[in-house]
Amino acid sequence: MKKLVFSLTAVCVAFSPVALAEEEKEVSVTIEYDMALLDSDAGAEVLMAAIEDQARDACKQPSTSYFTGGIDSICVDEVMSLAALKISEERAKAGQSVPREFAALAKDFVAQ
Repeated sequence: MKKLVFSLTAVCVAFSPVALAEEEKEVSVTIEYDMALLDSDAGAEVLMAAIEDQARDACKQPSTSYFTGGIDSICVDEVMSLAALKISEERAKAGQSVPREFAALAKDFVAQ
């Protein structure tokens, strides 16, 4: 069971609840994962859920609205896409297959 750790930084546009103005927020996330999870679709889903949880924690915003929960969904999407891209690149370098959902997220990010 080899674990990999990587850090990524995303710059997200955040909306200030006070002035409703856009401002950039830099978000850093360190992700540790077990490479064996990526050998199956079920394991890839577990890892994707863990990355989403970490992204949601990193992308919390002060909010005056109960409904938004203070989570910047654009930031979450960007962090998840960057993580998928990084993991896909590492797997490809190692000559290993890339799980479908990671490849799709990475491809969407590159296309932006």
